[in-house]
Amino acid sequence: MAVIGLALPPGGTQVVYTGPNSTHIGVYTSVIRGLEEVGVHTDLVVNRLIDVRRPWTIPNDLARAYRGPVRWARGRIRGKVVGPFPFHYRFKSVYAAALAPVLSSRHSQRSPLIVHARTDHMAEAVLRLRSRLPGIRVVAELEGDLEMEVEYRLSKAGPRRRNALAGQLAHHREVTARVLTRSDAVLCVTQALKETFVRRFSLNGAAAQRIFVFPTLPSRREIHFDAQLRERFRRRLGLQDRYAVLYLGNVSTPWQVPDNVVALFREVQAVRTDAHLLFVTPPEERSIAEKLLRSHGLGQAETTSLSVDFEDVSGVICASDLGLALRENHPMNLVASPAKVSEYLVGGLPVVLSEGTGAFPSRLRDDRWSFLLHEVELRDEERPGFASFVSRDCPADDRVRWGGENAARFSLEEYIPDLLNAYGLGPTPLPSIAGAA
Repeated sequence: MAVIGLALPPGGTQVVYTGPNSTHIGVYTSVIRGLEEVGVHTDLVVNRLIDVRRPWTIPNDLARAYRGPVRWARGRIRGKVVGPFPFHYRFKSVYAAALAPVLSSRHSQRSPLIVHARTDHMAEAVLRLRSRLPGIRVVAELEGDLEMEVEYRLSKAGPRRRNALAGQLAHHREVTARVLTRSDAVLCVTQALKETFVRRFSLNGAAAQRIFVFPTLPSRREIHFDAQLRERFRRRLGLQDRYAVLYLGNVSTPWQVPDNVVALFREVQAVRTDAHLLFVTPPEERSIAEKLLRSHGLGQAETTSLSVDFEDVSGVICASDLGLALRENHPMNLVASPAKVSEYLVGGLPVVLSEGTGAFPSRLRDDRWSFLLHEVELRDEERPGFASFVSRDCPADDRVRWGGENAARFSLEEYIPDLLNAYGLGPTPLPSIAGAA
């Protein structure tokens, strides 16, 4: 990719990319590889979210992260991979102290240092190092609306949990406010999320200009439809001639409504008796997923519960015939950009989505290979259209075409120039921070 006006200084620019969750390592390395293509050297700090209520599990969690994500990432990017470091949002000072030597060794006047920190809390941890590392550029990536996430949890919580969540709400709000006003630039996954922050925190024009829209998207180099890959993975998964319905996501986060996903698969079965559900979750959630499937009466003949490495995601998408993604129509979801939806789309997979899947429904409303539900349950008036949609097979040529159209809208490569602008490497300088510390 050629980027016009890329403003790399004579000494070169170094980027340190740090994200809180080692299970998202594939997303992180995809971004780094996109930066490498335009000549921006990027190192990766791998972190592991820890459960402070179960401290005895931390050593084993870190060891697994080293054996898995750290070693895997070292084979994918040219920059250095360090870590894993333990991270918890209530112990940011501890994390900042561990991160300081990593940044100090890369910090010099000759080679400007940009720190790309994913999530509000990780960005705040990096901001605490600014006095020790003058001149570093902090770019915060906000994946969603933490305040609305806690509001969502509050709406589902019992009385004993409400006080703790109320305290979290105030804390998250303070952190987000500091990150928005003190970071050199901010990345938001949707325009709606940016507008929410501008309105909620009464940001002035200069602060709003420092916020860039940068969705979490797959690389079209890594995920795309391939007929040979489809056949290989269908054999590997034992699908034969089954109509494969894919759910790719979590079961531990309530807003992904996994019960509704399984119920919707039952609706697919009513139309396609050859339907088979591929239920793909992280390894640590497999037992929860299998319990959920059993509770809906689904056996091995009807469903396969599995976990896959990042490099196999494209193969599973190619092997599938339909992708499902549901979210409730809650403000938290409406400003989001679920990464799994874009992976389905770039892979040319026909999809059934609910209106709560963030920015996608408005851009897919008239597309031939997408079907939109108003809520997370199929309404009676939607059944005829749903049955017609599920009954259609999508030929390989259509999948190639559909995936290519989506890659032009929903792939990482389309947004790398915006990321470079946020880094201050684009042709237009950004407004300075007033009183940042």
